[in-house]
Amino acid sequence: MQQFYANMTSGQPIGTSLRNAKKAIMNTPGPISHPYYWSGFIHIGPPA
Repeated sequence: MQQFYANMTSGQPIGTSLRNAKKAIMNTPGPISHPYYWSGFIHIGPPA
């Protein structure tokens, strides 16, 4: 979530921020890269 909000603060749209945060988590070594930890985060609503 920290990466998601950092991406949004830097001016990325919500969908792009979420995608980039998920990609960063996927590339992190260790158990947190498993989809169990990040796949539940979704964006619902119009792009902002």
